[in-house]
Amino acid sequence: QSMRPRSRARARSSRSIRDEVTHPIVDIDGHVIEHVPSLLPHLRESLGADLFTRYCVGEFQGLFVPPSGSTEDRRPSRAPNNGWWGVPTQNTLDRATAMIPGLLHERMDELGIDVTVLYPTLGFGIAGVDLDDLRLGLCTGFNDYFATAYGPYEDRLRLSGVVPMHTPDEALAELDHLHAIGLRVAAFPHGVVRAIESPVREAAACRWPGQTHWLDTFGLDSAYDYDPVWQRCIDLGIAVTFHGGLLMDSLHARSVSNFVANHLGLHASMMSGLAR
Repeated sequence: QSMRPRSRARARSSRSIRDEVTHPIVDIDGHVIEHVPSLLPHLRESLGADLFTRYCVGEFQGLFVPPSGSTEDRRPSRAPNNGWWGVPTQNTLDRATAMIPGLLHERMDELGIDVTVLYPTLGFGIAGVDLDDLRLGLCTGFNDYFATAYGPYEDRLRLSGVVPMHTPDEALAELDHLHAIGLRVAAFPHGVVRAIESPVREAAACRWPGQTHWLDTFGLDSAYDYDPVWQRCIDLGIAVTFHGGLLMDSLHARSVSNFVANHLGLHASMMSGLAR
């Protein structure tokens, strides 16, 4: 038997693989890393002076950023461990590509992708904010930024505008806004966390003891009739998508120590109720 080491298969480029495929390659869950200096003017306009100042000084930080620290720090509150890979830094070209629309557009052939549908990163959680003015202002401001920064590249980069869903009326208003600014994809949260009118302290059938909130997934037993929202999407020609991260809830991520355990199956867990 020959003792010569096997030659390693030469790695193929994404571009060369794409050249052999006879159909378009569409990435349906890409993410941008928002360029904060470009984002802030839009948030200042949409939030107004008071809310914008409070947002910038970090008053609402806990709404959007999962707790960090050690496992022992998180254990008393059962705060889940969060991810570490959302903002890559080792390869500066890739980091810049996620932040600069023109660079991403320029590299699409190199990446082997024809069209990508893109979602927020810093905008995670904004559709789930309970404070009405803050939620609506953040969604509008982020969407204005997306339309301004990525609109010139919409032939291959499709930004998903975040649509708040606490009520059908606010969703309809933001869908009209998306249409007006040229965004043709809507990103809906996987539900809305609502307060239970009469919570019980004791353990009850299929309810945690002391449970104070429930997850409304827009269909069965919803607090509202959301059919007008879906109809507006049809009327405006806006594609409907859902992304779990737009509503930060920890029903599906329960490990205080291991992010991988929290992330495995996360989308299936979040979306199963919505799909039903």
